[in-house]
Amino acid sequence: MLRPAATGVPMTTAAAAPKAELAHIRELKTAQARIRAQIESIQHRLKELERFHDPDSLPYLTFKTVTKIEDLRAPQVPLRKALRDDIKKLQEQAHELQLEMEAAKRHLSQSTKPHVTAAHHGIHAVPAQGGAVTKPSVPTSPAKPSAVQPDPEMEKLVSVATKSMDQAINVLNADPSLDNIHDVLEAMAKVSQVGGDDKRGWDAVRTAGEKLQDQGIKEVNANPSFDNMHDLLESMKVLSLTGGDEKRGWEALQGAAGKRVNFAITVLRSDCNERNVAMVLMISKEAALLGNDEAAQGAISAAADATVTLRKGSEHKFRTAPTAENFQAYLKAMHDEGLLGNTTTLLESPPGLPFVRPGTVHHVKFGQTLLQISKLYFGKPIWWDVIVFRNFEQFRGTMPDPNQPLTIATLKIS
Repeated sequence: MLRPAATGVPMTTAAAAPKAELAHIRELKTAQARIRAQIESIQHRLKELERFHDPDSLPYLTFKTVTKIEDLRAPQVPLRKALRDDIKKLQEQAHELQLEMEAAKRHLSQSTKPHVTAAHHGIHAVPAQGGAVTKPSVPTSPAKPSAVQPDPEMEKLVSVATKSMDQAINVLNADPSLDNIHDVLEAMAKVSQVGGDDKRGWDAVRTAGEKLQDQGIKEVNANPSFDNMHDLLESMKVLSLTGGDEKRGWEALQGAAGKRVNFAITVLRSDCNERNVAMVLMISKEAALLGNDEAAQGAISAAADATVTLRKGSEHKFRTAPTAENFQAYLKAMHDEGLLGNTTTLLESPPGLPFVRPGTVHHVKFGQTLLQISKLYFGKPIWWDVIVFRNFEQFRGTMPDPNQPLTIATLKIS
């Protein structure tokens, strides 16, 4: 005869296990959706930053003027790199959650499979009266637990988002442009947010970025204009975002920067003025940021030579007409020359200077002017700037009028 034995496993515990696994999976899905929403928000912020407010972009640098050589070596801290690092970290977290979710689903699937044995259900064989063992009858198997049913609403959202991404990919394949890449990235963000697979989107974006880079390299090599360089940089940003190879793009940009520096130096040498000096300095910073240090240093040297030429011209103009206005222009030219590392030397010296005893101090009389004192010691009134330089601290950096009576008591002459 057959006797049932105690099962030893409460039914409430067995039923509660799948429910706990399902709750854990739902929590993982929620966390994954939250991370994907954060990624989409950061990608949108990165896009706006690159379009309008990127401090490391060429459009922003166009409106800057280099005044010191140290500025060319100042480290850049682009915000876009920090945002990309945030996106990478969030994508790693989302990937870890995906792995954990898949493991939880496998564990749930294994835990819901029935393992039916006679001993498990408490069935034991008992000998009959004649000593023979009667064959136990196999009890009816318990009802198989229902499998985890997929969420129809979630599947619908995944399907809609995937179709939208596929359409954007088709458009991008036909026309690999930056706008179409942005559309694919937006569609991918929606697919990722609902838990879909966006790998095909990344592949399409990387392929389009490589095509844009190749096209940009050809255009930059043919015409190293500012617009062409900017377009090539934009395509390289796409490759940077997707892990593509930007090496050829950087090489093309460095070559274009060298061509732009050479052109700017040619213009400066044909027409030496302050505006062209500023242009050469700006392009030198552009070359330095793109990694062409040789071209950047050449531009700085050319600008430094130009400031010497400008200073000599302003000094000659001042000697011809020693007015306060010309003296101010002369001081500015010397200041610009000194900023680029040159030591200013006077183009000419007062002819009477050798006859002035070293350490001579003049006691200013009432009503005396700089023109009068210059004529007294140097033979001509045009050398009053030498007196100003020797006593610059007393003038407190102001531009004195050589025709006005002095209010200073003593002046150093030599």
